[in-house]
Amino acid sequence: MDKNKDKRTSVAEDPAQKRTILALERTQMARERTFAAWVRTGLAPLAIGLGLVKLMPDASPRWLIQVLGILLVLSGLYIFITGYRTYERVLLRLQQEGYEGLPISAIKGMTVMLLLAGVLALLLIIID
Repeated sequence: MDKNKDKRTSVAEDPAQKRTILALERTQMARERTFAAWVRTGLAPLAIGLGLVKLMPDASPRWLIQVLGILLVLSGLYIFITGYRTYERVLLRLQQEGYEGLPISAIKGMTVMLLLAGVLALLLIIID
């Protein structure tokens, strides 16, 4: 007999266990949506900072535009890091309850790529 089928049947028969599993799954989905919101929020100042410097080449004083661009990109990087740390903190709490969910490596990889993109944006601003 299929062991997984027995587990599903036993979970379905225990309403409290079923509600707990569903609550953990909803928390997982909320955590992923929240991380996506952090990413969108971080991309906004990053894009604005880079766009400001690149689309206003004749603005003066030039150093002020570059400083503003750098500050905006740095704030985007800070937002990415904060989003990752928030995601990780909630994951640790869920793991204490026995819920695995998605591995942190996927979110960590995405965060590293976003940080690299931010560093490249900083270099584009500084070199300009």
